[in-house]
Amino acid sequence: VVVDEAYIDFSNQKSLATEVKQHPNLVVLQTLSKAFGLAGIRLGLAIAQPDIIQLMMKVKAPYNVNALTSQAALNAFNHLDTVDTNKTVLLKERDRVINQLKTFPELEFIYPSDANFILFRVKNAKTIYQELARHHVIVRYRGNEPLCEDTLRLTIGTEAENDQFFNALSIALGS
Repeated sequence: VVVDEAYIDFSNQKSLATEVKQHPNLVVLQTLSKAFGLAGIRLGLAIAQPDIIQLMMKVKAPYNVNALTSQAALNAFNHLDTVDTNKTVLLKERDRVINQLKTFPELEFIYPSDANFILFRVKNAKTIYQELARHHVIVRYRGNEPLCEDTLRLTIGTEAENDQFFNALSIALGS
């Protein structure tokens, strides 16, 4: 059983990493891309029983983590207080953005989020997406994904970035 915990740092759910000892077939995957903000180094980790890790080591490329990636990861772990502060700010902003989105009657649905982004449904999502882009606000159009018709995905930014999004959204919706 493989559990992807890429967004675990933004969730109220407890990580299953501590369950690996009790479940020999459990593999928990995590990444430094999200809460650590280190997507560019492309580093993740697998937490599993030693015999599973040994099997994984047999199929991985040799020297698959370069020195620069290793140094960036070590540096991040030496600054966990900064990571925690950034995570706290992001979670506070996520709550603010959700509450602000609720004030737009044109939004049909705001999906629950345990991540650093919010997915919401709005009529004419593709047109709204294009209008936001004209105002230099980039969101992801998800309308081509199964069960995601007329949805947009907003990554939570800084307070100023989120305010810019709301200004552009108001214009795009004609509010």
